[in-house]
Amino acid sequence: MKIERYFYSEAKAEWEQQLEKMRRHQEALYLSEDRSDAGAEETDVEEESAYMEWISEVMDESKNTFPADQPPICTIANPKKYSEFRGLVNEAIELARAVRANLLVNVENLTASIILVGDDMAFAGEEKQILDRLTESADDVDVKLSVDVGDGSPTDIDGIVQMEFWFDFYEEVEMEE
Repeated sequence: MKIERYFYSEAKAEWEQQLEKMRRHQEALYLSEDRSDAGAEETDVEEESAYMEWISEVMDESKNTFPADQPPICTIANPKKYSEFRGLVNEAIELARAVRANLLVNVENLTASIILVGDDMAFAGEEKQILDRLTESADDVDVKLSVDVGDGSPTDIDGIVQMEFWFDFYEEVEMEE
């Protein structure tokens, strides 16, 4: 599989467009024939003030566009985390059985989810310990009301508690230069 994302190139192209707009606007401002008119100085001051505010806004946006010389990031698969996830799946099955919840486990590429849906999500003893392990191991946890979307999956029920545990089987590592 090959994935290409050009976030830097896209941001740079957008930045260059903004610079070009500023250059054209500045040229229009200073090369305007209206500058020789009697009331033009007041208009020019207002236009220049608006122009300077606009430049300030663009510069503020650019701080978020180009982070300061960050080293490249490399994504590395983490087989240990995948192995841990497989053990958690067995525990999640037991947890779902104990609290009478529907369970959906989904693995795609380097991510996975364990989703529990039920109306009585009370955890004590062993169930609470399993829930704690799921929460500690997951990269993201989402608790919400489930929604019936018509796909017929075990989690496709309207208006009961849905707990989602999301896992990433990779790590992002900064490359040394």
